[in-house]
Amino acid sequence: MAEYIDAHTHIHMTAGESRAFLERLHLPVHFDGTVEEALPIMDQADIRTTMIVPWIPARQLFDEMAAARSGAAREELLEELGARWSRYNQWAAQTARQSQGRFTTLVAVDPVLFGEQWTRQQIDAHLREGAMGLKITPLFIGAYAHDPRMAVVWEEANRRGLGVLTLSTGPLPAAAVTSLGLAPSQTDINHPATFEPILKAYPRCRIVLAHMGSGAEAEVARLTGLYPNLFCDTSMWLDHVGKPGGPTVAEAARIFRAIGTDRILFGTNYPIMDPREFVKALARIPLSENERRQILVENFSRAYGAIAQ
Repeated sequence: MAEYIDAHTHIHMTAGESRAFLERLHLPVHFDGTVEEALPIMDQADIRTTMIVPWIPARQLFDEMAAARSGAAREELLEELGARWSRYNQWAAQTARQSQGRFTTLVAVDPVLFGEQWTRQQIDAHLREGAMGLKITPLFIGAYAHDPRMAVVWEEANRRGLGVLTLSTGPLPAAAVTSLGLAPSQTDINHPATFEPILKAYPRCRIVLAHMGSGAEAEVARLTGLYPNLFCDTSMWLDHVGKPGGPTVAEAARIFRAIGTDRILFGTNYPIMDPREFVKALARIPLSENERRQILVENFSRAYGAIAQ
């Protein structure tokens, strides 16, 4: 019987929207990225539940819209783009609610672009519709986690006792951040260390660092040793295990244990990655069955709560 939980995917409403998402991020298109395609893949991988993360690079889309429609008012563009993102959040929540536990979802927000009122409205509306946590991406929002404009996310998560999934990486190349309109000094905008003030100030909020902190795993391990409200997920990361330039399976096991196998959630980043291959990759790492079960099943509820059936 399928029982694993994939805590990080970017399933879209249509294959066309999924393709546009992947192409925008300059990623290859191997999958349709739809619910209809995901279900048989989940069954083949023994995945019972998949988390839909309904995120869009809104700030970059807004800049493109503004350039293409130079006469349009900023408020008009924000309303249009905010409505588009809200529809995605709503679809994901409704899909989760109607799926009998096969899917769950987060509410993805950008409080810097859309403001505090929009953010609170999104959180309230889509949690009531069936979402179970929040999602942010500091690099694409253009703000550090501790930026005062981000406080609404942490306040809501702490008040409600929610998990918050966030993009997290080691230092980025300066060209990568400047290409998104950020200053060259902001290469650490996703760094796990930038979340330490949040972990201290909002102890009822559980933070999930995507991609194992990609390149900053030692800092993730330092933080998990100090803060019980910190987790991470294996999305994208497992693809590098046992490959040139990546950790060996023995090194991966050491990294997992340094972070704590009770703090790691299994995640893939489908449709960028193949969930079936990620299950196989985890099976190759020399972990105990208890450690493997923590990652594949048990830690999800510790970070996000019980999945609605």
